Amino acid sequence: MICKFRTTVARISQVALLSGAMVAGLGFDALNSTLRAQDDTTDAAAPAAEATTIRVFDSLTLTVPKEWQSAPPKSRIIDHEFTFKHGEGDDAPTARVTMMAASGGTDANITRWKGQFSGAAEPKVEKSEAAGAKVVFVQLEGSFKDSMGGGPFAGGKTVIRENYGMLGGIIELKDGRSYFIKLTGPKETIDAGAEAFKEMLKGIKA
Repeated sequence: MICKFRTTVARISQVALLSGAMVAGLGFDALNSTLRAQDDTTDAAAPAAEATTIRVFDSLTLTVPKEWQSAPPKSRIIDHEFTFKHGEGDDAPTARVTMMAASGGTDANITRWKGQFSGAAEPKVEKSEAAGAKVVFVQLEGSFKDSMGGGPFAGGKTVIRENYGMLGGIIELKDGRSYFIKLTGPKETIDAGAEAFKEMLKGIKA
């Protein structure tokens, strides 16, 4: 509401300035320059997006990229869900982000992720450590088998998404628990978000 009020006040001021300029006989080039300066000031006053901090097993925290938008989880087993849009407008390609605890081990889950793609090369895997935990970064691309409604065995169906990609982050705690983060969507969106995804994993704190 405050931003809208400021914008309205700015526009009223612009109208007043235009009227005064017409009376004074000022040139329109000078007037336009003044109006643009006012618009720049109004835009600068708009609040910037803030990053969200997530707790992992109540022992670690990670800060998600500020470009991610919070979304309602599509499943009860998902702790947190976000969307990441690459580009402007409603038609901009969008990726889905999910965060959850899961079992099965790192290698088994990477194999499962690879099985969700057809024509995929070997996944790119990088391992590091942060805040005393092991961190595994996984990158895949190819034709993604998107299970709609839980897949064919749950009454849903599988849709093939061409030219898709996935970024996976696996956080392994010393007590054997693991936390999984996945960013899945059109390859161009995945590529655009890869660096921020890696930085998030490197920035895990105890």
